[in-house]
Amino acid sequence: MFNVILAIDPDNGIGKNGILPWNCKDEIELFKKNTMGTILIMGKNTVNTLPYLPNREIYCVTSDISFSNTITNNVKCFTTFEKALEQALLENSLMEVKDIFVAGGAKLYNYVFTRHFDLIKKVYISIMHNIYDCDTYVEIPRQFVTESYVKYADFDYYILQPQKDVEEFQYLNLLKDVLVNGDKRNTRNGYTLSLFGKHLKFDLRNQFPLLTTKKMFTRGIIEELLFFIRGETDSKKLEEKNVTIWKGNTSTEFLKSMNLPYAEGVLGPCFVKGTNVLTSNGYKSIENVLITDLLYSHLGNWKAITEIFIKNYKENLLSVKLNAHSPIVTTPDHPFYARRVSSNCFGFKNFDQPKWISAKELDNNYVVGMKIEKTDTEDNFMFSQSDEMWFLFGLFVAGGNIENDIVYLSINNTDTNTIDRVKPIIILQMVREIENKYRFYDDNIRILLQEWFGDDIYTKWIPNQLHKAPNHLIRIFLEGYLSSNNCIADQVAALPNCKRYTIESTDVAYSIQRLYLKLGYIASLSVIHTKFNVPNIPEKIYLLELYEYENIYPNSFIENDYCWFAVECTNIVLNSETLVYNFDVVDDHTYTVENTSVHNCYGYQWRYFNSPYMTESGRPIIKKLAHLSYYKGIDQLKYVIDLIKSDPTSRRILMTTFNPMQARDGVLFPCHSITLQFYVQDNYIDMFCYNRSSDLFLGLPFNIASSSLLLILISKVCKLTPRYFHLSLGDCHIYDSHIEAVRTQISRIPYKFPTIMVNDVNSIEDIENMSSDDFKLYDYYCHSSIKAEMIV
Repeated sequence: MFNVILAIDPDNGIGKNGILPWNCKDEIELFKKNTMGTILIMGKNTVNTLPYLPNREIYCVTSDISFSNTITNNVKCFTTFEKALEQALLENSLMEVKDIFVAGGAKLYNYVFTRHFDLIKKVYISIMHNIYDCDTYVEIPRQFVTESYVKYADFDYYILQPQKDVEEFQYLNLLKDVLVNGDKRNTRNGYTLSLFGKHLKFDLRNQFPLLTTKKMFTRGIIEELLFFIRGETDSKKLEEKNVTIWKGNTSTEFLKSMNLPYAEGVLGPCFVKGTNVLTSNGYKSIENVLITDLLYSHLGNWKAITEIFIKNYKENLLSVKLNAHSPIVTTPDHPFYARRVSSNCFGFKNFDQPKWISAKELDNNYVVGMKIEKTDTEDNFMFSQSDEMWFLFGLFVAGGNIENDIVYLSINNTDTNTIDRVKPIIILQMVREIENKYRFYDDNIRILLQEWFGDDIYTKWIPNQLHKAPNHLIRIFLEGYLSSNNCIADQVAALPNCKRYTIESTDVAYSIQRLYLKLGYIASLSVIHTKFNVPNIPEKIYLLELYEYENIYPNSFIENDYCWFAVECTNIVLNSETLVYNFDVVDDHTYTVENTSVHNCYGYQWRYFNSPYMTESGRPIIKKLAHLSYYKGIDQLKYVIDLIKSDPTSRRILMTTFNPMQARDGVLFPCHSITLQFYVQDNYIDMFCYNRSSDLFLGLPFNIASSSLLLILISKVCKLTPRYFHLSLGDCHIYDSHIEAVRTQISRIPYKFPTIMVNDVNSIEDIENMSSDDFKLYDYYCHSSIKAEMIV
């Protein structure tokens, strides 16, 4: 028995013109450490190129008999590898046992890997990070698993163990086969490399086939399987457990009934750059929103972002114009929180209950909602400030700034009323060099203003807590705001009842509109000017228009803490290519853009085959017509388990997820587990599975583990031992966007598969009540995860 030690580049190159192409100090030191006090078996060229190696016995394999006369005392020559190995083993039997290493060159490596693989104990291999110019290569067999792995600056270091029938290589070889021989096909998701009709087989008796060449999301695999077994279709149930494998419901009928037009199970593209989103840190342009921000939901709650989506969008967009809003540009399928308006025969308007309506369905028969912030009744330091201070807050937000620890305010020199309002708390000084400019010195107030509102006129914000203030304080704040000389716009003679104000800060603009909504007024907000290439000046300047004594938007209204803005029109926006953004948000998956509420955009057949998708939970309504099999469907899982127990040799022990009558009602056409068939022999149970379509990089690793777990669970209920899992694949493909990730994975050497312990279950009901805590994984050693986009 012997070991092999070598260093290679990613292409298995080991040398150029008889010498190492690299000079890596760490790798040389590792070689010296591993081989100290051992017997090294090497070819003649390797002996010649290596420096003197003390404290080692060198066995040189060469047909050149005269070579022994030219070398040092610690080198012995043999005409064949077998003779050298025989002598090394003999020495080990007569004296202190020494490790034996084969240390090169390429001819000797290839010889022992081909002829004496069964005698190899371990392989110590350094794989350089860079590719070198080599003319000598080694063919390394795939029948090794990783014992240990260390990453160095210039190379990856593995200790490998030989193992016959390493089952993960089935998967890795399939990846390689498709990369090399796959047919390039254009699909609805871009192009794929595809082959047809492949087969894998896994032995479950002493292992669990969870891939090790990339880290797998085991808890997600378990929860997804239990989701299928329960016959559920609403993927929100998975998302509540932080399992985001599926986005949206798996039943198209459910999505349509809820007016959630997700595109085949994933979030839609949604909004363009520059769209303003309400966050816990103020309004932000959508491209600047961070994963750490909280978003304001349609129910008025602040919710965490679980994922940010950015996509390249090449289709036309839609501009949605609401009362009191500038147009919002979105993808056509994005859902808005809306109500349909109708009139009865007497001309009275009726409003449907709110639903999620896609942008392309909106017309002037709809109103779109926005949740108004409720008052916070708890004691608050901000709320305890005096009326004069709240007036100063508004005055500062509108036209104040801070420079060199001095607070500046914009007040008309003739406006004695405003000056008198703040005199009790500050001492104002007129800035003589600048008309209508005042300043004051007060560190406590300055720090308060700076902390709550910011110090620059263009980037100020209004904190969320201010929106929770009682209405009388908000009125005082707005009085102060409107008293600033900075924000008064030119009044229009034709609009005598309208007050018009300009606003430089995006967050302040939308916040002022929100504050007026809380007071019961619908203020109009529009972009009036855009500046380009001007340092420190925002691109957008806003115009706020307020009619205090009349409602110029008769079709818009405030009701039950919501403002409902009437839809004026929608228009197509021609687009060739642009980036669009969207978010997945905890719980209700909604957020707020430009003071408008918006939404982010399998197993059923096992338990309710042929039953219609009828409820939000994904399970059918079984009430008065429960006796009809159409509504109950067929519980295939129960059928399979009953048949295994009563007639274990039956050839009818199978279930399917493919139902021609309902396949189109699933958001995704069924891909995996199209047919599951079971075979009982003695005390063992095997399972055959057919997948019509297999995403080799992301989908198949999940399917292998999930289907194996299903067999384990069924075997427990039936008191049998799981044995073989057979998996046949129809169209097996690699997406173009996954190719580099696949190349990374096939370059890795697998570890041994882990084992898994599952708590005992006696019935389907026991399985339905399980969670991921009932599954314990042991000895799972793996490489790091490899990120790639889910394609559907």
